[in-house]
Order: sequence, then structure tokens, then C-alpha cells
Amino acid sequence: MNTPAARHSFFGVTGLLLGIAVLLLAAFRPVPGSPSPRRRPVVHRPRHAAPPPRQARALPPRIPNYPVFAACARRYSALWEITYTHASPCPYVARNRVTGSTVAVDDVDLLDHILATYEHPDPVRGYYGQQARGRVRTYLDSHPNRGR
Repeated sequence: MNTPAARHSFFGVTGLLLGIAVLLLAAFRPVPGSPSPRRRPVVHRPRHAAPPPRQARALPPRIPNYPVFAACARRYSALWEITYTHASPCPYVARNRVTGSTVAVDDVDLLDHILATYEHPDPVRGYYGQQARGRVRTYLDSHPNRGR
């Protein structure tokens, strides 16, 4: 019996069907995770676009009644260094450039009045004689020939 159906064996047809099934399973199997990390999508900006502006530091609040403050500071700038300190009970501070004495108030008009009428105390008057007498007494007390 040499018929065409008799020539095919059981393992030939089964092997063919098994091969087709393996190919179909291989084609539709899930893809394993790729070893390379996923990259974020790239946003392309035009080359002429500048980066957004950023503030280097926080700006302090504005000085209240600034024109009057600036006029006062300029008027007395030869003798006084006038500053404003935010969040202080007495924010207007003036420091004398010669003596170093300070004045601190909470109103710029009051500061203007104080600086206009302020008189510096004379550093020589009041204690100059006391210092000289103290030195003389110390010298006489410590001198070896004091009692002779």
C-alpha cells in the first residue's frame, strides 16, 4: 500500500502541528523587561528660548514712607549712618559716624526731629579732672619716697 495517506506517519503530522503551536506561542508571548532603564520623554525647547527668570534671594518688604526716609538719610548723611531694620519694634536706626552713639525710633519724623536737635556730649568735660587726679593719687601712693 503505497497510497499518499499511508505514507504519512503519526509523528509527522503531530510534529508539524507541534511546530506550528510553538511558533504561535513564541510570537504572542509577553516581552521580558528590558535591562536598560526607561528614559523620560525629552521636551525640545527652541534654541532661542531663555530659561525662566529666577530670584536669587527673597526680597525684603519695602520701607514705609520711603521718600521721607531717603530725604532724612541724605540730609544727615555727613554725621549719621541711617538704616532701616525690618521686623523690629524700632526699625529706624541712626549711628553717629564720629562717636558711634545710636538712636533708634519707630517713626521717621521723630528720627528727623531728634537728629536735627541732637547735641553730642563733650567727651572731655565731666570726667577729665577726675581721671587726672586719679592718676596722680595712684602715682603718689605707689612711689617709694612718698613719706620722706
